[in-house]
Amino acid sequence: MNSAVVPNDAPLQPLLGGGQRADCSAATVPESSSSLFGEYGRMLLSVHAVFCAVFRLLVVGNHPTVMVGIIGSLWVALRAIRAAKWRWWFLFCSTGSLLLLLRMEGSAEEVNLPMIGHGPFSARAVPLMLALVLTMDVVESVIAVQHRLRVPEVRSRWTEFVMKHGLRTLLWGTLGFIVTYSIAVPLVQEAIWQRSEAAAETDPKFAMDRMTLLQNMLFKFSESMSGMWFFVVGSCVGSFLNVVIYRVPAGISVLAKASHCPVCQTKIASRDNLPLIGWLKLQGQCRSCGTSISSRYPSVELTIGLVFLILYFVELISGGTNLPGRTPNLHAGVLWIIFWMKAPDLIGLYLFHCFVLCAVFAWTMMGRDGHRVPVKAAVITIAIVATTALLWPHLLPWQNGELLSLAAVSESLRPFAATAERLLSGAVIGISTGWLACRVVRLPFQSATWLLIGMAFGWQAAVGIGLLCVAAKFLVALATMLAGGELSEDVDRQVIAASWWLLPVVLLTHHCLWRQLSLAFIGGAA
Repeated sequence: MNSAVVPNDAPLQPLLGGGQRADCSAATVPESSSSLFGEYGRMLLSVHAVFCAVFRLLVVGNHPTVMVGIIGSLWVALRAIRAAKWRWWFLFCSTGSLLLLLRMEGSAEEVNLPMIGHGPFSARAVPLMLALVLTMDVVESVIAVQHRLRVPEVRSRWTEFVMKHGLRTLLWGTLGFIVTYSIAVPLVQEAIWQRSEAAAETDPKFAMDRMTLLQNMLFKFSESMSGMWFFVVGSCVGSFLNVVIYRVPAGISVLAKASHCPVCQTKIASRDNLPLIGWLKLQGQCRSCGTSISSRYPSVELTIGLVFLILYFVELISGGTNLPGRTPNLHAGVLWIIFWMKAPDLIGLYLFHCFVLCAVFAWTMMGRDGHRVPVKAAVITIAIVATTALLWPHLLPWQNGELLSLAAVSESLRPFAATAERLLSGAVIGISTGWLACRVVRLPFQSATWLLIGMAFGWQAAVGIGLLCVAAKFLVALATMLAGGELSEDVDRQVIAASWWLLPVVLLTHHCLWRQLSLAFIGGAA
């Protein structure tokens, strides 16, 4: 857990919601008044979706794959006119329709057909509408979950389930992940390889990299076990971040005193201080005095563990396929990257990016608790990032980032000056972009966070992240209006609290899609 056991009271409320409130329906989204803009927006959305379906019907004979577009358009129309009350499976329908449409119908450039190849009814129109409907479903799902958790009986049953079956669920979930990744993924790859077997005759690399099913299963098993190791390391880092988030704003040393209960001052035993396991084993209470421990502690540990795991798959063993300005490794995977250490620069990039993401997350939690980022902590963190980048310039993977001429600098100092210029330009443009984006969409602004983002990821990425924050906020606001949301005083407080999570979510999403967004002129050159 962390250095101190904190009761479940303000400002350290559990992440899943506040205290008990009035009873409400747990099966559907609560009814709320809709704005005039929302009514007309849903009407226009449904009409446009129907026309998209009609135009696709005209070419379905020659291209049956556009049937997915027809189904997606009709689904958009049905959701827009609210033909049925919200159900939990709507979220999966919208997600499945969007993924199938992107897979089957392709991009606008690939569809060389009249009416749906270009224009307002093109292959880009339906995915955009489905993305809006999917956002509506996410908003309604969050509202439904919040209302379910406000029902005392539901909260008590959920708490009882977590306390009673939490350890078992964690164990079986881990085993399920390992088994699925070790068996299901190789089987799918084997089916794809069987269909592409003819490629082995013309592509020598395909034949060289071809593994048997058993070999692939063993390989995936090693990847999954290594991934779980990174997850455990990340959860341990999350446990330390709990210490930082609680002690640093209070001016308490993070190393001077061992973990203890703030009520009875009893030192937490090592067996009770294991990430996730310790909180579940203690059932959220201090072993000595029974003081309730906030569920935020295991939530932070789980979140950081998942961040390490996501970057392990997306950035590390993928060979850096998400990084711009760097050629992805020809031979990727856990064997080449980790066990044989064929890409030490990639391992350094992984650790560097995990450090930055953890710092952003910790500062976001401090801001959510109503604290400013301590100047000393910000200076130390930014100094570490700057010093590390100056010593190992490959940690700044973007290209063509120099805004100033370096012709007057001597040849021996030019690499150092180029790195320093990248850090400076990233800091200035990063903090300016963050201030502007937060003012436009009324998000909480932390100058240290945007300064760190600009220096660590470059001014191009800072601009891209700012644009994504604006787009995400606009999309959520539009989906809320179309969903018929009503901002009461209580909901407005929840929206402000939830706004703190927009930047970390956008930052992680941008990082996973960094190269793809760079190709789309967001976040720098690829």
